[in-house]
Amino acid sequence: MLHQLWPTNIWVEHNFLSDEMLKSFHQAILPHIEKYNGVPEIFNKDIKIPNLFLEQDESIQFFKNQVKDRLYGFLQVEGFIKPEELAIEINVFPRKFVYGDRARPHTHRGIDYVGVFYVDLDVVDSNENTCDRDDGRLLLIDPIAQRSRGLNHQMLFQLQPVPNLFIIHPAYMFHESEMYKGNKDRDRKSTRLNSSHITISYAVFCLKK
Repeated sequence: MLHQLWPTNIWVEHNFLSDEMLKSFHQAILPHIEKYNGVPEIFNKDIKIPNLFLEQDESIQFFKNQVKDRLYGFLQVEGFIKPEELAIEINVFPRKFVYGDRARPHTHRGIDYVGVFYVDLDVVDSNENTCDRDDGRLLLIDPIAQRSRGLNHQMLFQLQPVPNLFIIHPAYMFHESEMYKGNKDRDRKSTRLNSSHITISYAVFCLKK
């Protein structure tokens, strides 16, 4: 008898915001992007990331409520007992990827879940089901090391980043982003950006009883 044990759940949702709300949210987070100076590290006190959800902009607060709703729904699927009674601490920050940027395989220690929301980017994916082309995909890596061998051709779950895509996955899951190769210039207030970039709203979730 076959038993499938301990699956890993992820949440993937396209068209997370309406077109109008997405534009408002994008404009609201632009002033905060340059505040990002790296992932927080306990031994590097110079890295400080403001929490975007503390801003009172209407579109940011709408996005916050959407994320909260999806996360509690995700915890229900995860099998938490009375997840509505859990307090959730969320730190959210926007990050910009320019042409050539990538994130190497990593996990997030000390937190429970990770969320990613793609706000704006060039979609340059070749639509081929391979990681050899470096198409800028988000790659989620099988968390059970023993399965990630030559006999297992499903060790990677590949997601094509597109605008308005929201994702939640467990923080323990190794993940990486391939090199971004977009050629999109964006107006940023009155300044013209000459570098191609992708704008991401990045969230980390800690559960508290």
